[in-house]
Amino acid sequence: MLRLPHGSNMQAMNISKYEKAGQIGKLYEEYTALWEEIKTLETNSATYDEDLKLRVWNEMVNMISNNASEFCEVTTSTEIIQVLQSVNANSDNIESAFLKKSVEALKANIETTTKKLESVTTGSGE
Repeated sequence: MLRLPHGSNMQAMNISKYEKAGQIGKLYEEYTALWEEIKTLETNSATYDEDLKLRVWNEMVNMISNNASEFCEVTTSTEIIQVLQSVNANSDNIESAFLKKSVEALKANIETTTKKLESVTTGSGE
């Protein structure tokens, strides 16, 4: 698993701890913190090299995709989709021919995740 900056791995561990205990309030606090970390990573990724950008973006999109319902409880699907659209647009700037297939896979994952978010029944985040 990619080790993300800013303690994101710690947030993921905290989330699994609360899921098992059935403590929904604490669980959503952790998702809120993780969402803030994802937004920070998206912003900070501008300073990363192309390879690291792709790895971070893929991890972000996978986290969002795998936990769409939970993220929609702590923020709006519109805000999540905006972050995904930003990553999608920024991925167009990857110039390395070696990474083009990875960019295409990222874009496909973003499209799938966006469709998933558009179909999620949202809670308090909306």
